[in-house]
Amino acid sequence: MKIYARLLCLLPLLAPAAHANGYPQVTLKADSIICYDRSDWDDLVAASIDQDIPAMSRLVSSGDCRVINQAVQVSYLDPANDGNDALIQMRSGKTAYTASSAVGR
Repeated sequence: MKIYARLLCLLPLLAPAAHANGYPQVTLKADSIICYDRSDWDDLVAASIDQDIPAMSRLVSSGDCRVINQAVQVSYLDPANDGNDALIQMRSGKTAYTASSAVGR
């Protein structure tokens, strides 16, 4: 059991290795919103256009989307929706969608 505990302690050291190699590193601006699933991102954008604050709040409070409170380095994988959105990879290795304007190059 002790060996498993020691391996778990090493996990944070291995997390940066999950970051996408070969893709440009960019800064995700503070107070940006990300969604891990494309359909959730599309729902968030539609709620924003409709000014439906309760729908936007539900997506964030459910954990489907997140507000990133401070600027963080991410990998820029691909533009989405004719360049209006961006597919990024977080340091954890998870991919997410965000607005292209939230990504500083």
